Amino acid sequence: MISIDSKQLAPFQQFYFFCLKLLPDEFRYEYGEPMLEMFTQRYQEERVRFGWTRAWLWLDALLDLVRVAVLEHLSLLWQDLSFALRMVKGNPLFYAMIVAVLTLAIGANTAIFSVINAVLLRSFPYPRSDQLVFIWGNSASDPFNVVSMPDYLDWQRQGRVFSGMAIFNIWSGNLTGAGEPEALDGAIVSANFFGVLGIQPQLGRTFLPEEDTPEADGQVVARRCREMGIRLALGATPADVLRLVLTQGMTLALLGLALGLVLALPAMQSLTNLLFAPGTLDWLMVVPVALALSAVALIACYLPARRATRIDPAFTLRGE
Repeated sequence: MISIDSKQLAPFQQFYFFCLKLLPDEFRYEYGEPMLEMFTQRYQEERVRFGWTRAWLWLDALLDLVRVAVLEHLSLLWQDLSFALRMVKGNPLFYAMIVAVLTLAIGANTAIFSVINAVLLRSFPYPRSDQLVFIWGNSASDPFNVVSMPDYLDWQRQGRVFSGMAIFNIWSGNLTGAGEPEALDGAIVSANFFGVLGIQPQLGRTFLPEEDTPEADGQVVARRCREMGIRLALGATPADVLRLVLTQGMTLALLGLALGLVLALPAMQSLTNLLFAPGTLDWLMVVPVALALSAVALIACYLPARRATRIDPAFTLRGE
């Protein structure tokens, strides 16, 4: 066992003694002192030499130390996994309950984090978004009533508080034509909608004032559901689109997974203490569940990403 005061060691011995911390605790306590003595003996034999010989001694010693550390940690991991599997076989119902609790907790927290991230953490992607105001109508039966067009026109004409005012109504439909039909989410908006938000479309133009009349023909500005086709048309490769969608999706999924683990582990520990004698939480049971959920999230992100790479850019820009 190690019983050495590092302050009494030579500088080269202190460095090697510090590197021994790479080893597992039990292995280091058992073999750390003999390893330090062996290295010291080799170092003293080579101290009369210079150049590449001494450098090779350090390289060989450090590589051997890393190799031993990796093998010992893998051995301990295998022992823990074997023990965990035996525990699962002995109490399958209990561990199935743990997996169910983790799954529900992580899923719920992923959804909660997505809402919090979209509403509170991430600011709106518009210039001076802190000055944007959402106005509802008000009635005796509904304090958040839909605004009528006459009310909007009166507010816009008589209002002096806001620098601009636009109206919109959420809309969804199906785009048909060449190829398979595609579901679209959009909004019916007034002509100054983009001007009020302070943004410009990625391709094409916004609406003109003369188009904001009942007699004008309908005009359409594509939303993000067509973004991938536009990116492909502008020179992005399918690999770029795939990487973009996977990065955005997996970032939220992994953040939600981390938050879910933080909140689910105390609940699982409490459940363990409630059903059985209090004990140490088996972290190796959590790892397979987290990996499984990460794999599910990866598949859920990959499938729409793969579909996005197959969009025909020519079909996307046909209406431009």
